[in-house]
Amino acid sequence: RFRLPWGHHLPPSRLTLLYAHGFLVTATTAAAQYPPRLLLLHLFTGDQQRLPRVPTPFSRAILSADLLVVLFLPGRSTVQHCRPGDALWRVATADAPHVFDDLIFVDATLYALVGLRLATLELSESSLELSFLGGEYDEENRPVGERFMLGECDGEVLLISEEQAETVVYRVFRWVPGEGKWVMITSLGGRTLFLGFHGFAACIGPGFPEIRGDCIYAAGRRLGEWFEYSLVNGTCDVCYAEYVGAPPLNSDSPLRPPVWVFPSLMPA
Repeated sequence: RFRLPWGHHLPPSRLTLLYAHGFLVTATTAAAQYPPRLLLLHLFTGDQQRLPRVPTPFSRAILSADLLVVLFLPGRSTVQHCRPGDALWRVATADAPHVFDDLIFVDATLYALVGLRLATLELSESSLELSFLGGEYDEENRPVGERFMLGECDGEVLLISEEQAETVVYRVFRWVPGEGKWVMITSLGGRTLFLGFHGFAACIGPGFPEIRGDCIYAAGRRLGEWFEYSLVNGTCDVCYAEYVGAPPLNSDSPLRPPVWVFPSLMPA
């Protein structure tokens, strides 16, 4: 059973950033509470971890298994990081001309997407170190897509591209360490990728009959809306959740993307 202190829905003054490792990560949004403060709420134990006010703007957050929160703004060079119990956020900036397009924890390693180059990122008190794993891309070997994000599947780093055509089109690329490049794949070994509205959420399966293997489930813009995209045949279905108390879905529905929650990923 979930333990939410606000009832079934979060108040308008609080924005959900992500779910990871049992914790829902939320931020205050009211102007009177700016700069925002983050709250880590464990959905199954009720444990709450409050973090200090965030010093610089951000739009993305990721969380490691040992509760290191990393904030960044795609297209910028600054990274902020903090753990529960810290008095202040630590802020570090990459050397020009490098900017971060995405960040992800895979196991205990923090990876960065810089352009379309993959790098590992080491954070310290007030500095960071980027170590690139591959070279530059030219137009001939550049992965296809309009918007790119990092993901993972079975411990491997992935690059996921999104392109708006008549319908949305997703492509998945696997990082090949020996060749130092991205290679497109159309099979996940029966697993399923889940994308939040702003980035990667989780990889699930195989062995879950309720979800489709070799597919991408991507959160839509409105509460209760998501897309199911098949990597096998390229079809895309738009789906809507039906539950007691669900808001009406129409052109006037609030733009409040849903957040994926994965009880099956919790350790027994």
